[in-house]
Amino acid sequence: MNTTNSIAPISRMGTLAALRSLASDSTDSMEDMLHAASRQARLLRDLLPNPVRQLPARLTSLIPSVLTERVADIPMAGMSFWANRQWHIHVRSTDPLDTQAVTVLHQLKHIIDHPLRRSVELSDAEWETLADHFVQQVLAYEPSEVSTS
Repeated sequence: MNTTNSIAPISRMGTLAALRSLASDSTDSMEDMLHAASRQARLLRDLLPNPVRQLPARLTSLIPSVLTERVADIPMAGMSFWANRQWHIHVRSTDPLDTQAVTVLHQLKHIIDHPLRRSVELSDAEWETLADHFVQQVLAYEPSEVSTS
């Protein structure tokens, strides 16, 4: 995990809430949503373990309300859903670890955006574009090594 100046506020509000807060005022257009997704990606990347392929195993320690499970027999790369007072992300266990990490990031973006889906009018294709953009941005960012002293 990386050390950044932004970690202190996150510990008070939680990682998922912090990620969601970066888009709460950016809902006027798809362009605004893409910028918010980039800010979310930057924050998440600073918090992620290296390498990112370890994400499926470590996401729950970063965001306790999200449980990631590898499932052998699912017909798609991954899915996310709410059950038993917790978010679940299922990824196909037979996919390579790098593919599983991409799938987890994509599904995580859907979880981050879930509250906005009621108020922001985007097509399903646009929501998928946002999730794909988020994944690309997370994978593109180098973690920030900022001293907190």
